[in-house]
Amino acid sequence: MNRAIRRVRSFPSTWRPIPKELVESTLFGHEKGSFTGAIRQQLGKFELAGGGTLFLDEVGDLRIELQAKLLRAIQEGEIERVGGTHPIKTEFRLIAATNVDLDKAVKEGSFREDLYYRLNVIPIRMPALRDRIEDLPELARFFIRRYDQKFRKNIQGIADSTLRILASYWWPGNIRELENLIERIVAVSDKDWITDEDLPYELHVAQLDSEGPSAENLLERAVSTFERNFLIRALEKSGWNVTATARDARNSAQHAEVQDGPARDSRARAEDPRQLKPPNRTSNCPGRPRTWPLVTSTVFRQEIARRRRSAQSVRKSLAVRT
Repeated sequence: MNRAIRRVRSFPSTWRPIPKELVESTLFGHEKGSFTGAIRQQLGKFELAGGGTLFLDEVGDLRIELQAKLLRAIQEGEIERVGGTHPIKTEFRLIAATNVDLDKAVKEGSFREDLYYRLNVIPIRMPALRDRIEDLPELARFFIRRYDQKFRKNIQGIADSTLRILASYWWPGNIRELENLIERIVAVSDKDWITDEDLPYELHVAQLDSEGPSAENLLERAVSTFERNFLIRALEKSGWNVTATARDARNSAQHAEVQDGPARDSRARAEDPRQLKPPNRTSNCPGRPRTWPLVTSTVFRQEIARRRRSAQSVRKSLAVRT
């Protein structure tokens, strides 16, 4: 084309939703009365894109009988509407995309060889997302900004550990799968940051598989993930005030130790076969259910201590201002 591109026209992303008898009409247009239901003349995509750029997605799925008309449009710069009697000159720039292996399709006879070489002028091969995983963090942040605005949320970003889990997944659906996942997470999120707990189960399993037999113990990883998410929720609740968060955690630990005392005595008595009795799991804590899981005060204090030590590192990794 000699003159500048003035506009861009885009064909639908796939041919499959369009009835096969309407694909030709959609591309090349039709005359009034050319078939049942053609009550008026309609311009096709090629005419609408005249003087501009036409993007054809999933071109590898185009039926073989329409490939000849596409070749003529590209090679001769002219089309003919369905039911028309004369060719129509049109000038456009064409960009075509497909996820089909066209070399293989040509050999199998499902794609015209002459059309393939006519399209294959400046090939741009886009590797799968799993083959350029270094692009994933920026793509994830881009989709977060897009859907944060769409759903009117206030999500500040995504945790580094969450990005590592995403990077360990093999993404069979490529970027569309990543976009759909981010859209779903943002839509249902009520937090400021996207963290590990927001990801579906299969992504956590994929991370363990990718790390092989040298990975941490699964229970330890689960505890670590719980601790991190517990801290993030607590910090968000206190407005990212580390001192207030630590004080609340310490009060929770002291409360748990008081509740754990009678249960620990019951377990000690149960060690003597002569005093074998079921442990007292009754809680006197208002607002708690009558039975609740027993956690020893020592283990709980250790968990709280680990959470307090990691509070600063969580804030640093998430790049959040106090």
